[in-house]
Amino acid sequence: MKMPSNIVRRSFCSALTRAGLALSFPANSSDSYVFGSCKLTGKPGSMSLAILEKDALTVATVLPNPGWWNGTSPEAIGSGFEYCLTADIAYRDGLHHAKIRNMAWDEYISGTASFA
Repeated sequence: MKMPSNIVRRSFCSALTRAGLALSFPANSSDSYVFGSCKLTGKPGSMSLAILEKDALTVATVLPNPGWWNGTSPEAIGSGFEYCLTADIAYRDGLHHAKIRNMAWDEYISGTASFA
């Protein structure tokens, strides 16, 4: 019996979503680095940055911004060019998390934002 293509497509997307969710949560090991669907390069701990929060790189953006930050809220993002760039920088600094701050365009572009 041939299944309608929309059912197959939904089942496939559901399976991918479950797989993606499983990959987005780090394993119990403190050495695991998982940032959504990003492929990490370089060596962890090969650089050092001044950070605002322990074990997290904090970045600001204006959402939604498809292609750059794929998701409509900071918690929903797991891919995109700038997200994966952020993930790779965090990884190279030995950080396990990226904290994304969603800002208003005026605040973001004017440079008046404060993270402290």
